Amino acid sequence: MTRQATRLRAGAVDVVVIGAGHSSLAMSHVLGQRGIGYVVLERGEVANAWRTERRDSLRLLTPNWMTRLPGYAYRGDDPDGYMSAGEVVDFISAYATYSSAPVLTRTAVTCVSPNGEGYRVATDRGDWLCRGVVLATAAWHH
Repeated sequence: MTRQATRLRAGAVDVVVIGAGHSSLAMSHVLGQRGIGYVVLERGEVANAWRTERRDSLRLLTPNWMTRLPGYAYRGDDPDGYMSAGEVVDFISAYATYSSAPVLTRTAVTCVSPNGEGYRVATDRGDWLCRGVVLATAAWHH
């Protein structure tokens, strides 16, 4: 299960992942497997762009049986179908829960700046200090 915002507080971690979509959650899986301390910061909810920036009529161009994330594959009853935007939200959200990703939702990143041998990630809920940053916010975000 993803950790709730009230249980995570700004502080120091090895890596800050910005965004809670499929790419950042896949990175979360890899970081966790390697024992690297990290947090995932998301300005909205998990799969926020799919929730708020996609038309309801959108369908994936690949069949459901091809939909997978590290350690997690499509589990529905229509492997030859094509997921709608809402089904993609459900898939990504289920993966976040399945992987126990430490996601801090409703946290807007306002600045990333060098800080000694790492970075300071400023948010509207406090600052994070880290050695590395993964930016996984999609191509059209700042």
